[in-house]
Amino acid sequence: MHSKFIITNDKGGVGKSTLAQFVILHLSRQVRPVRAVEYDRQPKLRRFFGDGVITHSIGPEWERQFADSATLATFWDPLVKWFQVERPLVVDFGAQVWDYFRAWGESAMLADIVDSRRVCLLIPVTADAEAVSAARRIIETSAAILPHARRVVLFCDKDGEVEMLKGLPEYDAFRAALARYGAEVRRIPVLAREGYPMLAGRGWRFDKIYTAKPIDVVRATGASLMVGGRTITAVRGWVDAMTDALKDVLVVPGAQPAAGFSPAVQPKQPERVS
Repeated sequence: MHSKFIITNDKGGVGKSTLAQFVILHLSRQVRPVRAVEYDRQPKLRRFFGDGVITHSIGPEWERQFADSATLATFWDPLVKWFQVERPLVVDFGAQVWDYFRAWGESAMLADIVDSRRVCLLIPVTADAEAVSAARRIIETSAAILPHARRVVLFCDKDGEVEMLKGLPEYDAFRAALARYGAEVRRIPVLAREGYPMLAGRGWRFDKIYTAKPIDVVRATGASLMVGGRTITAVRGWVDAMTDALKDVLVVPGAQPAAGFSPAVQPKQPERVS
C-alpha cells in the first residue's frame, strides 16, 4: 500500500487534474487530512479545495524559475518532508513539469533520502503519440529517483482506444518500457461531459455533484432538469467506475477502504483538504 501519489504526464489534456480531484476525494474518505500539492501553469485544484491546496503556479519564464537555486528550494525541497511524514500526499504535476522534478530529485539524491516504496506514480495516457512518449520517459527516468515506486499507467480512451497506436514507434517503445520496468496498466472510464464543465467552473466537486438533485443544477446554472439529471447520472457512473478500477491502488496503509460517494455515507460537510 502507498500513501504518496504523484499524478503526472508531460502531455496536456490527458485528464490529470480531473484524476487528481478524484484521488484527493477518494483518499479523504479513508483518512484525513490529505495534503494536496499542485505544480502547474494553470492551477485548477484550488477551484475545488480552496486554500487547502499548496499551489506552485509556474510562470511564463519557468525555465528561469527552475534554474534559480532559491526558487528550486521553495518549489521542491518541502517534498522531502512531505514524502517522509505519515500524512497522505497527492501531487499533481502539470504538463512539462516532470523533467524539472527529475532534475531536482537527482541533484538532491532523492533515491537515498526517501522511501520510494510508499510512492505510487499515476500516469494517465490517451490515444496520442506524445502522451505515450511522455509516459515512457516518466517510467524510465523515475527508476533513478524513485526506484521502488509503484508505476500505474491509466489508459483513458476519450480520444479512442490507446491500442490504436499499435505499430507506431512511440507506442512500441512505450509498451517495451512497461514490460521492462514492471509498470501496471489499468483502464479508467471516460467522463461523459454533459453539464459537468459548467458545474466544475463553479467549483462543484464530484462529491457535491454525486449527492445533488437535478433541481440543484437548475438553480445553480439555469440548465434544464434533463441536463441536470443526465449530468448527475454521468458523474455518479464515472465515480463508481473509477472507484472500482482503482480500489486496490488508492488504499492508504492502516485506513479503511473508501466506500464510494453514495448519499448514505457521504458527509454533509466534507472536511477541506489541506
